[in-house]
Amino acid sequence: MKYSYLLIPAFLLLIACTADSERTTALANIFLVDAPADFDEVWVEVLGVEVEGPGTRGQDNSDPVFFPNILPNKKVNLMALLADNTFLVGRGELQVGNITKLRLQLGETNYVVIKGKEYPLVFASEGDQNPEIAVRIPLEAAFSHDIFMDLEVFKSISLLQNPDSVFVFDPQLRAFDSSTTGQITGSIRPSGEGAVIYAIKATDTVAVSGVEKSSGKFTVRGLLGLHTLSIVPFNSKYLPEIRNGVEVKARTSTRLEPITLRARP
Repeated sequence: MKYSYLLIPAFLLLIACTADSERTTALANIFLVDAPADFDEVWVEVLGVEVEGPGTRGQDNSDPVFFPNILPNKKVNLMALLADNTFLVGRGELQVGNITKLRLQLGETNYVVIKGKEYPLVFASEGDQNPEIAVRIPLEAAFSHDIFMDLEVFKSISLLQNPDSVFVFDPQLRAFDSSTTGQITGSIRPSGEGAVIYAIKATDTVAVSGVEKSSGKFTVRGLLGLHTLSIVPFNSKYLPEIRNGVEVKARTSTRLEPITLRARP
């Protein structure tokens, strides 16, 4: 086997390094993912995301920057954002420093689908249409950051039955940067069964995800360190499953062997 080597003059490397060192901006890509809920579909209208970040000389005093959702159809089915599926809310350049707040901008067209019937989502309060989360995500010059907002549907939607049956929408967010966290991937059998996947660190549940029914696959993002994975099937005829000692490192994906659900005795 023959190998070819490309010799790059030292001065060209110096120029490239100098150019990178003089960059004062970073690219931020803001994605939306979902934690599961027992609905057929959950549709929300996503207008974009407002980002608060570094201001003058790296201070956290800048005006918010709005990254719009550029798609003509701004509705997204949150229940489809499982396994490897994500939704790009917006992207743009920011000054190097720390992102301190993310504010999701939602529209008026939001509803759930249950057995083919649509039910409108009613915001719990006026401020819930623009849910926000405080973060501290450092941005590195000349680097592209993939930042995820996890809209935890199972925590965000509740049924108010008195006096009328109304689905109340109080969006709950979790946020993380993929450059400083990792993920766990795997699948459950038989496919076609839904389940909630809990990632537990010590005694805290740090992330929740779900299973893509068509493939049985799941992905739990935004993790770091040693975790216990708890798999709770929606179908009560199956037993919960536990996987202990699952280690996750930054910028890596820890893949588990397929998990076969056991029927209750």
